[in-house]
This record gives sequence, C-alpha cells and structure tokens, in this order.
Amino acid sequence: MKKILGALMLLALSVTLFGCGGDNTETTEDSDQSSFIVVWIHKSQSDDEGKIYNALVNDFNNAGYKTADGTKDLKIRLEYKGSAETLASSISSEILTGGLPDLIAIDSISFAAYASEKVIVPITDYVTQETMDTYLPSVIEQSTIGGELYGLSGQEGPGGLYYNKEIINSEVLAAVGLSDYGTVDDPWSWKDVYNVLKYLRQTDTSTGYTKSKIKLNLGFGGDEGCMWLYSSLVYSAGGTFNSGEVLDGYLNSAQSVAGLSMLELFQEKVNGDSLSYTGANEDAFAQGLVPLQVFGAWDVMTISREYSDFEGKYGIMPMPVYEDESGNKGTIATPCGSWGFAVTKDSTKIEDAVTVIEYLTGEYAGLMMFEGIGALPTNLNLLNTNSAFTEDGPYKELRSLLDYAVPRPAMVKYPQLTVAYGDIIEYIETMTNDSNYDLEAYVSQKIDSIM
Repeated sequence: MKKILGALMLLALSVTLFGCGGDNTETTEDSDQSSFIVVWIHKSQSDDEGKIYNALVNDFNNAGYKTADGTKDLKIRLEYKGSAETLASSISSEILTGGLPDLIAIDSISFAAYASEKVIVPITDYVTQETMDTYLPSVIEQSTIGGELYGLSGQEGPGGLYYNKEIINSEVLAAVGLSDYGTVDDPWSWKDVYNVLKYLRQTDTSTGYTKSKIKLNLGFGGDEGCMWLYSSLVYSAGGTFNSGEVLDGYLNSAQSVAGLSMLELFQEKVNGDSLSYTGANEDAFAQGLVPLQVFGAWDVMTISREYSDFEGKYGIMPMPVYEDESGNKGTIATPCGSWGFAVTKDSTKIEDAVTVIEYLTGEYAGLMMFEGIGALPTNLNLLNTNSAFTEDGPYKELRSLLDYAVPRPAMVKYPQLTVAYGDIIEYIETMTNDSNYDLEAYVSQKIDSIM
C-alpha cells in the first residue's frame, strides 16, 4: 500500500509540474531541433491511466532522447481519443487518407486483424532479441503474426480464482477431500470448486445462498470479457479455437466442448438454487458476500483501496482446470492480454517510433502503471525483483500465473469469434437445464455463422 501511495504522490507531482491533463502539443510540427512521434491512445486526459501516460510522455520529452540519426531531439506528442471505440473509429477514418499517426494503442486481440489489413507494419528488424527477452513470452506471442513482430505491450491482465479464506477454511477443505488451496503445481479443477460450493450449501442460511455461490462474472466486459476470462476452459481441456481462420474441427472438437461443459456444473440447482451468483453487486466478493469469484488482477487494488479490512482474508488461485470423468485434470491456462502499441503504415519514422514503443512498454512505464492502476507489468526484471511480486501476497500469486498465460486466438475474424463465444457462454448459462440443451450442436451452429 505504501508503494501505491508513493507512486500516486509522484504522479500527482508530475501532473502539477507539467500541467494536469496536458496534451503535449506545445509544438505540433517537426522543427530543426525536434522530431515528434505522434501517438493515439484510447484513454482520456482525465482518467487515471491517461494521467499516467501524460506523466510518462513529459518525462520522455525532458530526458534528452535523440532521433536514430542523432540530429534532432526525439519527442512524443500524445493524442487522447477517450475510448477504444473512438480510437477505432479514428483509425478507420484515416486508413485511406494517409492521416494515421506514427503509433496507435492496440489491444492484444487486434494485432492479427490490423496486420492483415496492413494498418500496422512489422517491427521485427528494429527490436533486438535482447529487448524481446525482457518481456513476458505471452507479449511476444500475442503480437507476433506470420512470424513478424508487430508491437509490444507494457501491461498484462491475468485472471484467477479469488477465494475467501475465512469461509473456505481448513475444515471445509478436509470435508471435500482437498489438502490445500489450489497452486500452479496442484490446481483445483472446476469439479473441486463445485464440491466446495455444494458442501457449503448444506449449511448456508444467507439471503440468496450467497455464502455458497461463485461469482463467475460472465457478464463482465460483454462478449470480449467472456472470451478473455473463459478461453481457458477450452485450453485447459486440451482443445483449441482455430487453425488460421478455420474453426470447424477445433472449437467444436470433443476436447473444446468438454472444457466448455465445466460451466454447466454451476447451473445445477442445489436446494432449489444454482451455485452461480448473478446479483448486481460488483463487489460481492470484496464485501465477503460470496466465497469465490473468477476475475482479473485489478480487484486486488479495489480491495486495497476500498475494503482494506478484507486484505489478508483472501487469496488468488490459478483458474480452475478441466477434469474428466476419471478424475484426470487438465493443464493451467491463465487468461491474459492487454493494450500495447504498434507502428502504423503512415509512419515515416519507424525506428524512432519503436524507441517510443520500448519506452512506453518498458520497465519504468510498467512500474508507473502498476503502482498507479494495478496493471501487472510485462517486464521480466520488474516481475522477478520487485517486492510486490516476490513477497507473499496476491500480486505474487498473480505473478506466478503469468508463467501459464495463454493468449486468445489470433485470427482476422476474431471480432466475429468473440461474439459467437459470448453467445456460447450465454447459452450454457441460460439453457443448461432445458430439455433441448445440446452444447456441441450449438457450438457448431455458431461456427457456421462465422464461416
């Protein structure tokens, strides 16, 4: 907490010194002395992440960076687009006119589509292997398309299983045959989670049975939230989504469908009610109302800031893994992926633009983002040496999960796949108990709708 407060004070000082919400546009054109790399981001000047980017840019512009040829001062000019939707719209409107900036912020799932449309260009020749080795492998994997590196990300977004130590205590663990909470070496399966909740239901007298439910957060982030959190269902069972642009035979394979079927467990009615929490309280876990939730790393900061009494009463396990009828468990697959940066086709300063990418996604920027908004960094040195990730606590647990990060599928038709996958998750949630329920047939139907 002291580290977080210290970073926020540093950020406040930076904003005070350089102007709150400044857009870094004191000079809008290159000059004899300076060369500007123009960057479009999906944030506003007023939100926390936007303020951090503003402070980072001011630091860069005052640090004495030079252009690749050494003749000019290298500067960043930041343009805030306010949202991912506005950024996408701005990019679309400039694709044919030659008005794209040097760099665009880009979500990890968009690299394949933008690369296919030649909106962004490869940077393989400008990033050394030594530099690539400083990033998490998942960062390189998700931004490598057709063997070419198209960008880098400074933030990573792992997901895991939050658990309440007071509700799920040693007595509960022993009663369901578990020796401990799940770890990367011995993870819980979805059936283990089911057995814990079913045991808790026997004595649950809370309103709505909240003390024996899991908050799956199936509605979080719309269709993309479903894909981000629950692509692990497919991967853990040994399935996969695609081969190139082909889905048939992959997403509807026996392994993939078996993995998806794990969610059916929590739609079963136990004492007349399911084991899935569907209430509107976003902080139900942090408030101690539900004993389990599947969610992302940012909830650690929410708990620290808003529910400090709950700190020390919870932990984070790996995402539950698949388990077959014989009790064989699948592999850990951690949700991952966040925003990074790529060079556009209209940039005439690729080498200088890459210098800016490496700065905005490097160790210093990663530390600023982590201490400011709780986003996990992608810099391996920071992850392996900073006390937040090496000393016992939720961030150390989350850091261990990053070694099992599996990026979402890279394909041009990813937007259509995301919508289809969201429909599949909703189908499981709403139709499991219907007499006409047929998961395999429904998955195949959704694949046909994409092709």
